[in-house]
Amino acid sequence: MKHLFQLLLCGLLLAPTILLAQMGLNAPVGLALRQDMEIYTRNGFLVQQKFTSTTADPNASINTLSCAVSPPILTAQAGILKDPRGDSNYPANLTCTQTVFRTISVSGYEVVFEDLDTEANNDLVVITDASSGMLTFSGGTLPAPLFLAGSSFEVRFQANGNGTVGRGFQLRDGGKYMPI
Repeated sequence: MKHLFQLLLCGLLLAPTILLAQMGLNAPVGLALRQDMEIYTRNGFLVQQKFTSTTADPNASINTLSCAVSPPILTAQAGILKDPRGDSNYPANLTCTQTVFRTISVSGYEVVFEDLDTEANNDLVVITDASSGMLTFSGGTLPAPLFLAGSSFEVRFQANGNGTVGRGFQLRDGGKYMPI
């Protein structure tokens, strides 16, 4: 009987949250509810709603990482970012950094590696966001999708001078957003 009462009480407490999630209230402008509710466990428990862009196509904004001294900030709502040579092998002895900023107000979003082919442990893709710090990737194994905090992140690509190079990398907006 005690467990039945706890289950009923939990259902009553969650009912308004579920109702709001199903109605899609408070969805940021330009975003639509992807799923009613997703529950994640992190330092206890946390309830988050996921949203996705209704109009942004990653293929509409294909960019190559700039190696300019003062590279422009990429501000597309969604897009693809490739290493400095795009579809060709990247050159040796190179360091390039670029900031990607989302034009919609979000507290975080997903980024997916579509390609990763660098000299393992020597030629690196380093991603820095608001909370994860520096995430470093190299080699040929695609990492799991990343959920980056904040509305911007920085990508640094560095290749040493030993001449061993590969295809490089390609990042894509994963289409999942968290509202502020």
